[in-house]
Amino acid sequence: MIIALAICTHNRRALLEETLRCLAAVQVPAGVSLTAVLVTNACTDGSSELAGRWGGAFALQQVDEPTPGLSHARNRALDVARGLNADVVIWCDDDVILQADFLHGYVDAFCAFPATPVFGGRILPHFLPPTPAWLPQVVDAVGLHPFSCLDYGTERRLIRTNDLPFGANMAVRLPAIGDRQFDPRLGVTPTRKVGFEETSFLRDVLDGQPWLYVPDSTLKHVLPSARQSLRAVAQFYRAVGHYEGWLATHQRMPMITWFGVPRWTLPMLANHTLRAGVKRFLLRDRFGALLDEVEVHRLLGFIEAFGRDEAPPVRDLIR
Repeated sequence: MIIALAICTHNRRALLEETLRCLAAVQVPAGVSLTAVLVTNACTDGSSELAGRWGGAFALQQVDEPTPGLSHARNRALDVARGLNADVVIWCDDDVILQADFLHGYVDAFCAFPATPVFGGRILPHFLPPTPAWLPQVVDAVGLHPFSCLDYGTERRLIRTNDLPFGANMAVRLPAIGDRQFDPRLGVTPTRKVGFEETSFLRDVLDGQPWLYVPDSTLKHVLPSARQSLRAVAQFYRAVGHYEGWLATHQRMPMITWFGVPRWTLPMLANHTLRAGVKRFLLRDRFGALLDEVEVHRLLGFIEAFGRDEAPPVRDLIR
């Protein structure tokens, strides 16, 4: 089995260096040929130089992608994987902590489920200090998704819901991808900090099929203090709305509009705004209001993106 493990990065040398240190210690299961593919995306911080320090027992291939944008970098990684004749592409981010046995769960799953095209590993948060005391209440209220983390427990299972793997820890069989590419109208760019390019891509690859959750291939997502804020949570859901509004536009979903705004969004926006205000200011329930507040941001994001060719930027969120 030939596996390409792809990491795309843009000017985050310190984080990337730690990720590559962990990756170099990953054990390669018997019968597997592994190549790490590092795509440096318009980097100006010397990230590409780290490839020269590589000390892993398997190959690392570093390539530059000059066009800024995560979708462009992911597509460049796909080109390299195709050139390697890889059977599977595993995707990791440049800010993750991998354990030495990371690959074993995936390889076992690839063999046990030969007809499944998409796999997703468990992603646990690694919150860097200082961590606010109220952070567990936020996680209890909205879950791990705003932190790009995923945890369905410790049992391997097929997932048939709309929830999909995150790009920080997912695997796709290359034959199932065919000639598909990540859409550059989505994905992180210098002005768009949350992308959902992998969501659109995986939905297309799966075409209604389930994907396999692989908890044995767990990694940790490093989250600095800037990601540990209510503002960051709100901006994540604003980006969710951007993706949903963009998708509705391009799927040409029939909608009645008022002044270019989908009519159905307006009463929902008013309802959630009122409920959030009552909970936060009258009941003094800061975290009870959070579910309504994120719905407000999701709806505003939908309205902002509806009718646009490209998902709009979400600024001020440090990844």
